[in-house]
This record gives sequence, structure tokens and C-alpha cells, in this order.
Amino acid sequence: MARTLNIYKKIIELRERYYQVLPGKESLLKMVSEAEIPEQVYNSNAIENSTLSLEETEKILLQIDLDRFVSERELFEAKNLARVVGSHN
Repeated sequence: MARTLNIYKKIIELRERYYQVLPGKESLLKMVSEAEIPEQVYNSNAIENSTLSLEETEKILLQIDLDRFVSERELFEAKNLARVVGSHN
């Protein structure tokens, strides 16, 4: 029980520290969030049995042609999820 309380205390401290250093760095935070979108999309789609690799997911989001055939379903899933993830950042 004490260990759990220490973990919650540490999370609260880190959250407070984050908000203390945030002012003036919003554009940097946005850039980091956008850089993580392909990985978030890849991981979420992998759970749903997508055959896309992380590299292929990045190429799709950057509108670069892939070296192999990918179903329209997988293309739309990657693009649509990226829109959703990006709108929450």
C-alpha cells in the first residue's frame, strides 16, 4: 500500500513539474506529439492484426508509395486513426 502511494505521489510531482516548465514550450510539445503519431497508429493497428510495419505506417501518413500492395482497409485505418490521434494532441 505504501509503495502504491509513493507511485501516485511521484506521478503528481512529475505532473506538477511538467506544468511548471511548459510555458513557452508549447510548439516543442506539439512537435514531439506529432512525431509520435505514426508509432501510436502502428501500435493501435497492430493490436487489430494490421500487417503494416512501423515504416509502412510512416510512409502512408507521409503519402509515400509503399513497396508492396496494402489493402484499402489498412490504408484508411491508418489515415483515419492518425487524424483522430492528431486531433487529441
